[in-house]
Amino acid sequence: MKASLSLRGAKRRSNLGAPKLKQIPPLRVHAVDPRYLLPSRTSLNLLLACYCINHLAILFEVHQLVDIVSPGKSRKCLRTMFANAPEQVIGHSGVQDRVPVIGEDVDEVSVRHWRELASSLRSSQMTLGSDMRTDLPSWRSLLFVPVTAEKFVRTGADRGADGIILDLEDAVAPAEKDRARTLIAGAIPQVARNGGDVLVRVNRPWRLLVRDLEAAVIPGIAALMLTKVDSPEHVQAVAEIVEELESEQGLPIGKLQFVVLVETAVGFFRIEAIAKSHPRIVALSLGTEDFTADVGMLPDPDALMYPKQHTLFAARAAGILPFGFIGSIADFRDQDAFRAIVRRSKRFGFVGASAIHPLQVPVLNEEFSPTDVEVERAERMVAAYDAAFAQGLGAVQFEGAMIDVPVVQRAKNVITRAAAIRKRVAAR
Repeated sequence: MKASLSLRGAKRRSNLGAPKLKQIPPLRVHAVDPRYLLPSRTSLNLLLACYCINHLAILFEVHQLVDIVSPGKSRKCLRTMFANAPEQVIGHSGVQDRVPVIGEDVDEVSVRHWRELASSLRSSQMTLGSDMRTDLPSWRSLLFVPVTAEKFVRTGADRGADGIILDLEDAVAPAEKDRARTLIAGAIPQVARNGGDVLVRVNRPWRLLVRDLEAAVIPGIAALMLTKVDSPEHVQAVAEIVEELESEQGLPIGKLQFVVLVETAVGFFRIEAIAKSHPRIVALSLGTEDFTADVGMLPDPDALMYPKQHTLFAARAAGILPFGFIGSIADFRDQDAFRAIVRRSKRFGFVGASAIHPLQVPVLNEEFSPTDVEVERAERMVAAYDAAFAQGLGAVQFEGAMIDVPVVQRAKNVITRAAAIRKRVAAR
């Protein structure tokens, strides 16, 4: 019998035989295929459980090889990492049961028990790889509006964007910065009247930034877009100031979210740490024009491929939204070319982007939304997988192709995102 054990999140211990278990809090199970909890003809990947040992959440994976080819043959004993059964297993979903221990025969394990356990796990919010947070906005398009441009403020809400970014940065001349801050409160009801979220893009130099924050942390603002972020410490410092301002304004602490723009080479090489630097961050984007100017390259799709993909990976690893597209935001007149760029970017994994012109908004909304065909296919796939799972099948064929957990999870993501977008549109 072969068993392999891997530990994540803690150092390996030389003696895992009988660790002292503390009370186990509810924990999420990551990357679990519940089919593996069911006995099959060739293998039994038996135990994937989260334990809290010495206050550290450790994910144990035990892969079991059990000979159950013939009922007439003696079946090998199930083996677990613990000689003594722990008191609780799989804290998530309230499942509490003992597991088979060394010396128990596989015949004594109730198939029904494992089916129930698998079903309970499967009904929980399992994900593959990094967890996408459940508090993320369903943005497809965010339209920049100079807060000093009265006409654009007045008509911004009619463009159909999921959010309006009141701009205090590039679209506002230095001499107008002070006046721009005084216009934020009056602009909020205008740009939010059709249900879109309101964001504010702030400046980077600290003296401007602090004054921007004092003007922007007010009721009605959903998020701040932080510019030229070059370190996690910068985000943390801004978050500290924002918390003080929320307290002064009587706002819920922590409600104001961050969209982070990385726009320099220095920031790019710290982008993974930046993406994980604070829970207020809900989206990450590479500022195309500033970044390419900083590194001396042209903002064309070929040159942007690597930095944009790396930004996407950093966002996904942090469980936040990867925002942007693989191309320049400046060229908006050629709608066909822009649509092709956005469609390609969606295939790479981007979920939304900002727009500098109203013409870009409908393209972003359409291309970053799952189509009816995609949603219907995803629903059929999940239904087929559920039906196969109910029959205890390990391999599932769907419309001429084999599917497994990652493919089904992708389909579930399509369904979830489509539902979130429908909810947002219906609220307008």
